[in-house]
Amino acid sequence: MSVPPAAVLTTTDQLFRPARDNEFFPWRDELPPRRCLPLTCAELSRLAYASLETIGSTLEAIGWRLEETLHGARFLPGQSDTDGFITQPREGGPRCIVFRGTDSGSVDDLLTDLNALPRSWDHGLVVHRGFADEYESLRRPLQRLGPHPAGTILTGHSLGGALANLALHDLPGSRLVTWGAPRVGDPDFARSLPASTIERYVHACDLVPRVPLESLSRESLTSFLRRFADGLQDESDLAPRLWNLVEKLDPSAFLQWQAGKLLGRPLPEYRHAGPTIYLSCGGSVQVDPAESYLRSDQRFARGAYRQALAKRFPASQLFDDFWQSLKKLALSLPGRDLTDLRRELIDLVRSLAETNPLRIVLLRDFADHAPCHYVRALWNQAREEAQRTPRES
Repeated sequence: MSVPPAAVLTTTDQLFRPARDNEFFPWRDELPPRRCLPLTCAELSRLAYASLETIGSTLEAIGWRLEETLHGARFLPGQSDTDGFITQPREGGPRCIVFRGTDSGSVDDLLTDLNALPRSWDHGLVVHRGFADEYESLRRPLQRLGPHPAGTILTGHSLGGALANLALHDLPGSRLVTWGAPRVGDPDFARSLPASTIERYVHACDLVPRVPLESLSRESLTSFLRRFADGLQDESDLAPRLWNLVEKLDPSAFLQWQAGKLLGRPLPEYRHAGPTIYLSCGGSVQVDPAESYLRSDQRFARGAYRQALAKRFPASQLFDDFWQSLKKLALSLPGRDLTDLRRELIDLVRSLAETNPLRIVLLRDFADHAPCHYVRALWNQAREEAQRTPRES
């Protein structure tokens, strides 16, 4: 690959409000949902962000039945009617348990994502506290479910994918299909999930599957920040200076000390369960690609996105609001306790989503997390496979 592929700019609505003004399953006449299960799971995960009324009417339109809705405990009211749902085709097929991802209007969801402190889980395993606490509030109806004759699929985007990982412990033998899911637990937790039943999709530069960090080691920190720096500027400009600064400062020892002081023990390492199914910026699908391939593909993807931004907007117009917001956050950090800091971060995310006059996500690492990209990539793949496969007479 010598020239960056063309990039489609992502709107803030596509990222923060995936169900707004969207048509769901537009491909249902071309590709029957029952036969295209990975694509169907991606669309169901996007549908989980919609209102309960939209979820019900959409499932009815594709011939699926809404069996039950999932409702977790709420600290503050959010915009979503539900935290997930259970559905299956009326004509028979696997039962799908769909978990909703982070609702940008829900303080509860944002606090869940930020609460990355560890906690004990079943059988002495260690997992992300926010994900575990959220799942505990949804757990009871799932534990009542018995085996399904056609099997069970657990699916979700982002936070929803993390919850689906935890649900696999309660529903062994299920198929787990996630989209842009973060790391959930320690290496023992990851090994406790059967890799043969897991399909973990990652779209190009999507940042969320790279958090929480594997560890607070120097290698983990520099790897994360180097990739993030790629998204800010061309390598010939800002990125190398950021890399060198991080390597010289090496904050890993300080962060490990702070974590140990807070927890009374070292912060655990976090690992993904199952293979990576990587959706490249060029449209191909790679299973557990080499690190060198990832770096190359993501570098092309970020370059293409920057080119698309430059063609559409002047640089000063693009970055002024963004840097001003970051400066405001940085000035607010001194003297704030953890609760205030969390709310500052929440307010920043919400204000960027609501007040950005361009309505465009500025960094591809955030843009690629939008559920619509996972649906589009799987739709293209399913269409190509359908064209290669002769129609049954």
